[in-house]
Amino acid sequence: LLGVTLFAQYHPRQLIVVGRHTTNRDIAFALGATHFLTGSEQEIDLSIQSLTNGVGADIIYEAAGHISAVNMAFQLVRRGGHIILEGVAGADAYLTLPADLFLLKALFVHGIFAYTSAHFERALRLIEAGIITVAPLVTHRLPLQRYAEGIALLEDRKERVIKVIILPQE
Repeated sequence: LLGVTLFAQYHPRQLIVVGRHTTNRDIAFALGATHFLTGSEQEIDLSIQSLTNGVGADIIYEAAGHISAVNMAFQLVRRGGHIILEGVAGADAYLTLPADLFLLKALFVHGIFAYTSAHFERALRLIEAGIITVAPLVTHRLPLQRYAEGIALLEDRKERVIKVIILPQE
């Protein structure tokens, strides 16, 4: 969802979000998505082909961190397209790709692993300037003395949680 708010700043003709369920659909649209897709891999593939006139997506930003999402990225991207992998699928997750895929599709694959303090500073400046909106992502606000509850919310996910803000002054 943070990716959606950032990519929306470039005013793409289409900003398609793929989710496993519809929980975040309304937030995705509020942040700038033009389409929100769910369903089987085949249904999503058909929808992407329909939305892109059979070409495929220009850029795939994979942040789910699940091996099926990584595999789907390679399937949905157009020839000459870019895949940005940010989600960590895990050390035991392996891809099986056709040997000539990169050559035949002329793909650009980018991996993002860590952030520097400069990245955080830039993000804060974008938020402060009102260029990107993060308010819809905040589902919980807790005082500092309840930080353990905030951590538990993020770990357990027994209720809908996107971002938890810990307020040190309260």
